[in-house]
Amino acid sequence: PAALSIPERRDEAARLLAAGRTGRACERLLAALQQAPEADASLWLEVARALRADSRHNEALQALEAALR
Repeated sequence: PAALSIPERRDEAARLLAAGRTGRACERLLAALQQAPEADASLWLEVARALRADSRHNEALQALEAALR
């Protein structure tokens, strides 16, 4: 099967977060970041939100810092 596009990964991550599957949502969003090394701030903010929901607070802070760059 073809790899998911970044918008598809973001949509799937949103559904997973809504379902409480925070770890899987983090996986999807981190994969989207790998596809887009020059990701915009909104993607980094989504990553930070998912990491925070998954109790990965230090990583969430790093994602927020990346959003500001």
